[in-house]
Amino acid sequence: LGALTLPGDLAGRVTANSGTTVTVKGNLTADSLLAMSKDLGTLAVTGQAAGLVNLGSSKSLKVTGALVAGATITVQGDSRTVAVTGGIQEGALLLLGQGATSVSIGGTVNGVVGVRRSVGTATVATITNGIFAIGGDIKSLSVTGSASNSILAAGIWIGADGIYNTADDVIYGGSIATVKVTGIMTDSLITAGVLPPQDAASLTNNIPVDYSLFDYSPDALNPADKNAAESGGIVVSRIGSASFGKPVVSTSPLQGHFSGLITSSGVTKNATPKTTEALK
Repeated sequence: LGALTLPGDLAGRVTANSGTTVTVKGNLTADSLLAMSKDLGTLAVTGQAAGLVNLGSSKSLKVTGALVAGATITVQGDSRTVAVTGGIQEGALLLLGQGATSVSIGGTVNGVVGVRRSVGTATVATITNGIFAIGGDIKSLSVTGSASNSILAAGIWIGADGIYNTADDVIYGGSIATVKVTGIMTDSLITAGVLPPQDAASLTNNIPVDYSLFDYSPDALNPADKNAAESGGIVVSRIGSASFGKPVVSTSPLQGHFSGLITSSGVTKNATPKTTEALK
């Protein structure tokens, strides 16, 4: 397929071996399918995405609207630049099967973003009850707004099921060179090379109820939970530099509701946050 431009919504199926450019000047409706087994050079969607996209690889992928509930965008191979300007709603999934030069998510991430390998620049506007998990390294991770009840991770591949902390997850290991959270960070974790136990009680997007399960918990009621976290991988997992522009809040640390940096190999430099609660 060469260049395809649709003046409105895509409400049907477009399938091909490969393509140069697909531009949709409307929405990808809930019953739409865009599938290419090999490379699609550029995909641009002006509206929101509610259907299914499955690509072999992509050089440029941009959705101006949101990924709404039920939407899944999967790229099996490499991606260069990926941008979803309108956010990722709960029940929506962006899954990249290899690495990417840059991943940028505007709006709010209420759903799941998973990348199997490394990402150069990762930018998230706001994340609430969301998962942003990169299987390898992240050179630069920026949250330009707030983070609440969410997990941002390096060194963790969430697997083909697109669900955090299930049986097909893999700890490859990976580091975050620099991370900056500009807004308020509340009950959220930034992790590198660490997963909680798979049977942990969880809420939206399989986020654990009790964050203390990521670490040694001598006071755990169940003896099996005292040292149940999984960590490691084939490369070092650490956070090089972390900085925070506004308060970092832990609403109930004794109940496992806190904000923290958790790695298998350490944190090189942590800029003191403007915080009312301790950053664990």
